[in-house]
Amino acid sequence: MKKSKGFTLIEIVVVLAIIATIAAFITPMLFDYLKEAKLNKGKADVQAIAAGISNFNRDTGVFPIYISDVKKAQIGILVLKSEGNEAAVKTGIAGWDEAEKIDNLEDPLSKELMRDGTTKYTDKLGAGRAWKGPYLSSFKSDPWGNKYYVACDGMDPDKTTKAVFVITAGPNGELETERTQDTNNFAVGGDDIIYRIK
Repeated sequence: MKKSKGFTLIEIVVVLAIIATIAAFITPMLFDYLKEAKLNKGKADVQAIAAGISNFNRDTGVFPIYISDVKKAQIGILVLKSEGNEAAVKTGIAGWDEAEKIDNLEDPLSKELMRDGTTKYTDKLGAGRAWKGPYLSSFKSDPWGNKYYVACDGMDPDKTTKAVFVITAGPNGELETERTQDTNNFAVGGDDIIYRIK
């Protein structure tokens, strides 16, 4: 009778030990790679949103903050936002929790619609100005599932010294940067990822 060949218990234990050792080295590297990939995506996204807003402004001569006409009296918006969960706000950081002043970023940049949801920008712009978008094709959440925000105070012609910037709360999901900041005295808080428009 022929004896069947197989693995001995010692051989199996040695193979499992080798696999465990390799996994112990690879797992931290994999998590570091994923963490770095999320950070890079967040940085690229805030830059893309900022570029979309800048291109919108170049073509139309205005910023995407108007309700149904390009009149200063109709601005009143402090924050534009993308899809996703609301980011937490660090205690003591003001300005991001003004829900009644938050509006959608998608309509003006991808659909040419003002904040009323029906009026087209091109219908309200002066000679030589036109909406030539879409300026961004999608408005998804950041890599951690939270919204991208745009601080719009400086888009108001009366607030020329205020900074305009795109921000994501970063890995900790908490906004740690003040919304209202002057252009000459700008500070980024915590692990927020920011791209300044002006």
